[in-house]
Amino acid sequence: MSSYNIKVKNSCTCSLRVHVTEQEEISMKQIKIGTCVPGPVAEEWLKGFVGKGFETFSLNFHMSLEGTDLDKLALSTEQILAGTDSKITTLGYYCNPIQYPEHRKTLEKVICTAEKFGATHVSTFAGAWEGNPHTKSSEKCSVNWQNLQKKRA
Repeated sequence: MSSYNIKVKNSCTCSLRVHVTEQEEISMKQIKIGTCVPGPVAEEWLKGFVGKGFETFSLNFHMSLEGTDLDKLALSTEQILAGTDSKITTLGYYCNPIQYPEHRKTLEKVICTAEKFGATHVSTFAGAWEGNPHTKSSEKCSVNWQNLQKKRA
């Protein structure tokens, strides 16, 4: 039996008693707490989040990088997080790489730049043909993702 104290909004502490095995206890301690940050304002937001308890960050973009230079952003975020235990673990570019070639090209850039951030994950939408059932996109989706996986090699 393990006991956890959870602080809620700086006002009260709740105790929770849970029966977990030793392995589950170790696994729970390996879970990192993070938050999503809009990519175009990442520098500003990260400065505000440093030291607030977040261990990981996901930098996210929706349909466009909005003029963001990923190489420069990687350098500045590295400087912001230097000396902390926080890391950028995910770059998210939420787009439709199946239907829009420009989205796919940008997604390729995100994949190729992820390591400069120290990110181990890239997230996105699977993509679909607008106005069609998802099943129509399945085959194109499979080919698209297999080709994108080759880009990271």
